[in-house]
Amino acid sequence: MNQNPWLLDREQVSRLLHSHIQARLGELMEFSTFLDERGYPMPATAIGRDGYPLDSISIMSLLSHLVRVFHLQELGTEDNFLRRRTLGEWSDLLLEGWAAHLDKITFFTSGSTGTAKPMTHQRDALLQETRVLADIFQDTGRIVAMVPAHHIYGFLFTLLLPKVLGVEVVEGRLMSAADLNRCLEPSDLVVSHPFQWRYLSDMLPSVRSGVFGVTSTAPCPPETFVAVKARNISRLVEVYGSSETGGLGWREDPDAPFTLMEHWTANGDGEDPPLQRTLPDGETLTMPSPDLLAWQDDRHFRVLGRRDGAVQVAGHNVYPNAIALIIAEHPEVKACTVRLMRPEEGDRLKAFVVPVDPHDSHGLGARLHRWCTEQLRPQERPGSLTFGPSLPVGEMGKHADWNIT
Repeated sequence: MNQNPWLLDREQVSRLLHSHIQARLGELMEFSTFLDERGYPMPATAIGRDGYPLDSISIMSLLSHLVRVFHLQELGTEDNFLRRRTLGEWSDLLLEGWAAHLDKITFFTSGSTGTAKPMTHQRDALLQETRVLADIFQDTGRIVAMVPAHHIYGFLFTLLLPKVLGVEVVEGRLMSAADLNRCLEPSDLVVSHPFQWRYLSDMLPSVRSGVFGVTSTAPCPPETFVAVKARNISRLVEVYGSSETGGLGWREDPDAPFTLMEHWTANGDGEDPPLQRTLPDGETLTMPSPDLLAWQDDRHFRVLGRRDGAVQVAGHNVYPNAIALIIAEHPEVKACTVRLMRPEEGDRLKAFVVPVDPHDSHGLGARLHRWCTEQLRPQERPGSLTFGPSLPVGEMGKHADWNIT
């Protein structure tokens, strides 16, 4: 194993910066323009001008974001980024900081229809988790990255883990299913998330023997496990955690509980004990679990549900209650509730809307569609709108589900 995996190489840092820039620009551009034949960003790409389409204000905003992520203010070198304007030059500056002082990094929660929260992780804690992952995935020959590098999941699995294991990273996010299948080799570890795994299970033929995978960011449905295994994926590991905690547990069987990672313990008895992490220096950190957990013993647990009400759509955390409030701001809407579709209905959100005037709502569906397009991100927009005189409730008077009509 590499004993100093924190010192990423220039290509890895370029991938990380490209991922941050791509996330900031969203859907404004075709990013493959700035990638080489391997899918890696080209160092000569300009920041602004004829490169990434950033004007001076956008560059300052991006730099402000990167200062927070990489704690550049502690080095006092952030002004150097304004004097150099290529991806390679920015990568070199970050590498210099990493070698000199930078020993932590900040990630952000998804923030869909809510405020994205910064979560700072120390270098030694991230490396501690990565070495646990290296034991779980010790037979890895290459890592095939199907997730962005700027989230903690992608950072751990497509930057730090390959550095610890000393293996190559194949950038797979722009590959078609056919190209991905031709690329896969025995002992490849495919890093993806449940929504994408379901897509791959539909599109991939049977893969070469010895390919295995990991999934995280959302619960992986049992049927997705079955479908992936039917494509000859020899092993699919589900990792449970959050931006706040990093990885907490893992399992290979959707019917089995998660095994708590060795540096975590359940701190106390009761139905909802906090979690305690033992850091590499022997210090401990206590925090609540991100979800409600049911403990089978002190090392095994099941996930009952999220505390914050988030659900996953296309690999993104979205918040139905917050989305319902935004839809209810439309002047023709009296009330609204939003839920995730049932599996037989689809894989998006659905909304039940009570119009202000139920007798004069002609064309409201089209007007709400435009409203949602303007106010919400694609993954937040309901795929179905149902209208009625009052929100659906059950026999106990509590909010109830409804059938899509």
